[in-house]
Amino acid sequence: MTFFSAVGSYGSAWLTILSRYFPAILWGVAIVAALTAVGAGLLKWLWNGTVPAIFQLPALTFWQAFRLQLIVALLLGKLWALPFSSGSNGAALASGDADTGTRLSQVNDILLEAERTERAADAHLRESLRLLAVLQPAVSGGGGTAPAP
Repeated sequence: MTFFSAVGSYGSAWLTILSRYFPAILWGVAIVAALTAVGAGLLKWLWNGTVPAIFQLPALTFWQAFRLQLIVALLLGKLWALPFSSGSNGAALASGDADTGTRLSQVNDILLEAERTERAADAHLRESLRLLAVLQPAVSGGGGTAPAP
């Protein structure tokens, strides 16, 4: 058997496989493209109906919504996490994806730290206002007394 006959038989096997699965692959690509287009259209519709009225931001075009959807998918670490797909974040949570669990834990830690910081800032503000109320009469010449250190 020569080299070219071996390559030829190997190539014909690939052609057989490709001809057998090509329609399924084509349909799969078409479905993913259609779902991505529906997701971008839905994002555009929701954005244009909500965000310009609330935040005075400009409306989106379809292609801007499509790119925004891709950016969000990239930032979340799931390029194929398209709307309505089985690879979305909900499926990852249900399956116990370790990366998603780690990310959610990190987000939870950040939110808890922000809440603690907010409480501390509120306490400092209340204390400052209390001291200001006590010191205000003394500064303006009233009969108030300054608190003892």
